[in-house]
Amino acid sequence: MYHDEIQNKLQCFARYDRNEWAYAEAVSREGFSCQQGLIEVSNLLRTLVTTNNAFRDNDFFQAEQNALIVKNAEDYYRLAIGDDLTSWNSRVQHMWLSVKRLLYFYGANSKGIVWAHNTHVGDSRATPMYSQGVVNIGSLSRYELGRWRVFVVGFSTNEGQVLAGNSWGSTVEKMQIPSGVKGSYEDILSKLKLHNFYLLFDHKDRKNPWLNQYRKHRAIGVVYNPKNDALDNYVPSILPQRYDAFIFIRRTNPLELIE
Repeated sequence: MYHDEIQNKLQCFARYDRNEWAYAEAVSREGFSCQQGLIEVSNLLRTLVTTNNAFRDNDFFQAEQNALIVKNAEDYYRLAIGDDLTSWNSRVQHMWLSVKRLLYFYGANSKGIVWAHNTHVGDSRATPMYSQGVVNIGSLSRYELGRWRVFVVGFSTNEGQVLAGNSWGSTVEKMQIPSGVKGSYEDILSKLKLHNFYLLFDHKDRKNPWLNQYRKHRAIGVVYNPKNDALDNYVPSILPQRYDAFIFIRRTNPLELIE
């Protein structure tokens, strides 16, 4: 019975043939969405988990997580058409909720590694993003779990190549990275004698006036245009506040795709 009910509600997506942006555009144009049905599916699975006291049952966990992914993905794409900030925070809240669910599932002493882009893990409170209302995994995890229970590692390079696309869903290609703009962290660190190194920040570093000022910090994502690097890809950051450690590789090579 539950299977049929869930399948019927998920059929709302069928006509979009796995094209999320087509769905988002249709919502914007027609005003109809699949939101309510997905909320009901998520609530139904939550009720089943509670009724069966199956909070740490793997099958129930996977089913509920899959339902949350679909529900929150719908929320993200529906919001992305009209408001970048709201859609960004929607996606962040989903990622952070997933982390918390995993921590709860594996118990009080569980630990985990979250691998994500600097803009997701580097504490947004150490950037102008926060004053604009932007949150990320770094800020939420430190706030909710306590700073001493979270260790944030940033990563950057000054030159080389990366794999990226010109737009969402476009073909992956190798792109040449221009050297960091003058005065950026990438530019400053590239002038040191060491080519590859890491920095560990402590309370002394976080009180150092020279270190605690905004400097440009490059953010290269899956969508990238090297021609617009200087204009589009730098987030002013206070590095010791944003991360607990920072890995720098002066020149990087692209990952090799596994066929």
